[in-house]
Amino acid sequence: MSDFEEREKLPIQIFNATLEDVADIIAVQKETWLSTYPNEEYGITTEDILSKDWDNPDRLARWQKTIVEGDGTSQIWVAKDGERVVGFCSAAREGNRNRNRIRAIYVLPECQGRGIGKQLMQKAFSWLGDEKDTAVAVVKYNANAIDFYKKSGFQGEQEIPPSPAGQLPSGKLMPEIEMLKPRKD
Repeated sequence: MSDFEEREKLPIQIFNATLEDVADIIAVQKETWLSTYPNEEYGITTEDILSKDWDNPDRLARWQKTIVEGDGTSQIWVAKDGERVVGFCSAAREGNRNRNRIRAIYVLPECQGRGIGKQLMQKAFSWLGDEKDTAVAVVKYNANAIDFYKKSGFQGEQEIPPSPAGQLPSGKLMPEIEMLKPRKD
């Protein structure tokens, strides 16, 4: 039996993120961006993605602050295959707005299609509750993510101004849409 087949048998486990997970979270995000976001139509290259300062101390500090503060308004989970972080999800309860937000959800490309994103999303929905709409911003040309969000109950595709996270050092912007998962009435 191959190593891959052995891994397939082990369940993926979801945990609250810890400070020790921050470097792995950033590595998952970087690898996923590299496989997802280069796009000829929008002129976004692999070099554009690599030029992002992935190891910026401010980026690390923001992730660490969210994990440490644990103020009840935001939460980060990691999906682990054994000891290896293979995905993560960040969600927020937006008290100043009448909705919640999925801030990020990424699964390593080689681990996609195994239900890891679904497990992370279920964890987020359980934590967020269903009394408010839940919003998610997604890069407009990320068809796989849009399909995933639709399967998770999100609807609509309203264009929104690109977020600061979607601006690359070259000045190029990744176009975004917002989708909503309606609250339960």
